[in-house]
Amino acid sequence: MNNFIYKSLYISILVLVVYQLTLAKPVKKFTRLVNKLDNLSEIEQFKENFESKLRVELQKSLERDEIFNYEDKELIKNFVEKLLAELDLKVN
Repeated sequence: MNNFIYKSLYISILVLVVYQLTLAKPVKKFTRLVNKLDNLSEIEQFKENFESKLRVELQKSLERDEIFNYEDKELIKNFVEKLLAELDLKVN
């Protein structure tokens, strides 16, 4: 009985060492690849959610009478005028 336990323990350790030397690295690479693919699917899902939310917000803004308030209009106007001045462009 004692001999059986030693042989079983020896075989178990031998199988573990052989696994670590041969299959552990490819299995780890495969696991990393699967994780990357999961991350890509999460990125795609985020992208789709973002696009749908953007569409909803654009639709809401189109339904409003005015998209910008007075302060925003002034800021945008001043910014565009400054851009045109720096680019030396003339507006009719």
